[in-house]
Amino acid sequence: RTHLRMRLLRAAAAPRRLVASPTHLASVARLCGHPRLARGMHKQGEGRAAAWTQQTGEHVSSPLEPGEVNFALGQPSPALLAGAMDVVRGAMAEALSSSDGTLLQYTRRVGSHAFRSALADFLAEGGSTPKRPDEETLMVTNGVSHGLALACAHLVPAGRVALLADPTYFLARNIVEQAGLVARALPPPADGQGLAAAFAAACDAVEAETGAQPALLYVVPTFCNPTAECVSADERQKLVEAARGRGVLLVSDDVYQMLSFPGEANVPPPPLRSFDAGGRTVVSLGSFSKYLAPGLRLGWVEAHPDLLTQLTDDGVIVSGGCVNPLASAAVEKALRSGAARQHLDGTRRELAERCAALTEALARHEGELWETHCPPRGGYFLWLRLLGGVEAPRLASQAVAHQVKFCAGPRCAADDASKGRRGAA
Repeated sequence: RTHLRMRLLRAAAAPRRLVASPTHLASVARLCGHPRLARGMHKQGEGRAAAWTQQTGEHVSSPLEPGEVNFALGQPSPALLAGAMDVVRGAMAEALSSSDGTLLQYTRRVGSHAFRSALADFLAEGGSTPKRPDEETLMVTNGVSHGLALACAHLVPAGRVALLADPTYFLARNIVEQAGLVARALPPPADGQGLAAAFAAACDAVEAETGAQPALLYVVPTFCNPTAECVSADERQKLVEAARGRGVLLVSDDVYQMLSFPGEANVPPPPLRSFDAGGRTVVSLGSFSKYLAPGLRLGWVEAHPDLLTQLTDDGVIVSGGCVNPLASAAVEKALRSGAARQHLDGTRRELAERCAALTEALARHEGELWETHCPPRGGYFLWLRLLGGVEAPRLASQAVAHQVKFCAGPRCAADDASKGRRGAA
């Protein structure tokens, strides 16, 4: 399987046509051993102007030069960030217009009430959750990865097994293992089997091996990174009930929950926490990295207040208080003014257009070079299965010479065993 990430593609004013130049698509076709398709791709692209996304400078962790195409990035494009800059500039100016210097003081560990109240309204008004969260169930983090690290370190005992829905976000395993947990894959459900049933089977296998149930399950239930899958409402209910019955903490990465493409048919079910009647089974992780700007380093955890108390006992937070008080003060203004919502809606439209361009290009050779696992209805990602015995890692290494990058499937394996199963995919 090949993990293609749909960021890339064009400068803000460029025609919204093709994701990558036909030359690059032709190069991939040649590497797959299809010279006829390669020639066809060149022919289809004659007369079309390529539009390149550029991303350079000291603030950039993943530089992108003109002529390069990188499908391995799951982040807002420079064009989207230019719009975010306007939002943040105005919001920060408003936040700093006060003469109250305590804005720059240490802030309570969970974050300011003003920001958490605005965030609760934002989540409810956008349809992300059917019920407005209580401010006391929200805590500021510096992103989803920070929230996952806190949950792994403080809510479950070290040395226990943590299940990760496979394939998974390719950096999640490292976070889990650095917290002292043992990462194990929750294999994809077999045909006719739901996610909850697959989870139950995995729990039984772990208990048979270790004598205990897993301590934690990490899942990306909405527009999953990397598969683009969206768990149904019925399966969400069953999964939460199964986790509660087995005493497993369910950590839900909900960073894509509000990134559905425009249209009622694309709206996802409510987040897993909405199905948690007792409020102590599901920990929801969110972030403005995909909605607004990753450089803000601003996210949140939504969980029962008793669980948040354990998270705020983290040594770094005890020492420094809220991890990002100034950014949260600015974003609170953007949430209240509606600027953040307007930018989110524009991001959803932009991602939908880019996804349409990508899927249109891929559809020309669907069934010949690859098969699409799940047509995306939101988010940043698309997952392919390569055909003809092509190995994704080998293709990925060869594609670099043609200035094309993508994330090969084994990088998204939740453990070594699942990496081996996916080696030729």
